[in-house]
Amino acid sequence: MMNISIPKLDNNQKRMSWCPRRYPDKNNYNSEYYAIKDVDFDKVSEGEKDEDCLYFSTISPEVDESTGSFLMDFGGRIKKNSKRNFQVSKFDDSSKRVHLQFGKV
Repeated sequence: MMNISIPKLDNNQKRMSWCPRRYPDKNNYNSEYYAIKDVDFDKVSEGEKDEDCLYFSTISPEVDESTGSFLMDFGGRIKKNSKRNFQVSKFDDSSKRVHLQFGKV
């Protein structure tokens, strides 16, 4: 399973910056350039969320017992089977509503 965190939009509908766009000071690893957020998804699942983030995770496929293959419903949009096909939903959404999907057509 892949977990994803992305910055929310600010009040002006602009992306919030986690990492300023400037060249790093290679001798100083405490510079602002290296201020990329580390996310502990164990804490996120316990309810400790950063209000500046949106959290997503991949949906696990179902297993077809008769063929031993993985199945995912792409609504007829994906034509080729691939281990690289995936779907993403909100991290704590029990309905598993798909927000993004990738697959071979």
